[in-house]
Amino acid sequence: MGLGVPQGLVWMRPTVYAARMEIIVWIGTGITLIGLAGLIWVILAAKRAQGAGLDDSALKARLQRLTAANLGALAVSAIGLMCVVLGVILA
Repeated sequence: MGLGVPQGLVWMRPTVYAARMEIIVWIGTGITLIGLAGLIWVILAAKRAQGAGLDDSALKARLQRLTAANLGALAVSAIGLMCVVLGVILA
């Protein structure tokens, strides 16, 4: 009889547990890259809006919409980074 993890708790074995944490790290990396792509899109859209020659009110309205998208992309990126950190700490 070994003193290891009982057979019924397979998910608690170190190799299975570490593999699951590695999956969380990769999922977090993907989520972070999606958020980063959103941030890049917002930057490019803002540059296009400034170069479009719009009047002040139209430019302000477009940039306000982009601000909401910017905050959303930043939140997605932050959630992805939290997943990465959680996976690294728990592995």
